[in-house]
Amino acid sequence: MNCKCTRFHTTPYHTLVCIECGIERVQSFEVTEATTSFTQSYGWHGVGLYSRSKRFGQMLDQCILGLANSVDEPMLRYLSTYPSFPNTKSLLSVLRTAPLKDKRYCSLHLFSRLYCDDYRLVRVSSYPEVKTNLISLYQQLEKLHSQMSPGQQFISYAFIMNEILILKGFNHFTRYIKKLKCPRRNKRYRTQFVKLIKESDHGCTLARAGGAFLNCDKFDV
Repeated sequence: MNCKCTRFHTTPYHTLVCIECGIERVQSFEVTEATTSFTQSYGWHGVGLYSRSKRFGQMLDQCILGLANSVDEPMLRYLSTYPSFPNTKSLLSVLRTAPLKDKRYCSLHLFSRLYCDDYRLVRVSSYPEVKTNLISLYQQLEKLHSQMSPGQQFISYAFIMNEILILKGFNHFTRYIKKLKCPRRNKRYRTQFVKLIKESDHGCTLARAGGAFLNCDKFDV
């Protein structure tokens, strides 16, 4: 099936995913020779540069668009032995007990799209702009954390992405995030998150608008 949209995301395995409607199709491409400088490929001293915000952006793509990756293949083969699942919750239970080391929880949206009977496509209009906005908030919280709590471990990707999506009104996609079970970690992360949000531009905006978030008992610290 092809769509008539004009904006697509290119996956590492040569398919195009429409960022408007989520339809995925094989990409036609030609092999061409390209050269890059040493510093472009590896960064200084030949060491690949790791960016937490880049990783957060990749996880957003997987959570909101349901993109696939070549490392999903073992789990996809395993899930294909099941006819289908009634919902994402039942699929998640199977992932937990799968005889594979990498459970691929980050690809829960993809698996739900392929195997869940109750899957419903929800489009996010202007996703590139939305993604930029969400990453910007993440970067601001990360910077505030380094200033306020130097040397302290930052909030886990899954927890902070879940909270940011709720804060920005994208609650539907939080079903594709594996929630933490440890009450102590949840409490610690929530305390950190609320403190950071209150100091962020977003927190200032909510305070000026009389937003309920800053006064809600659920988020009290």
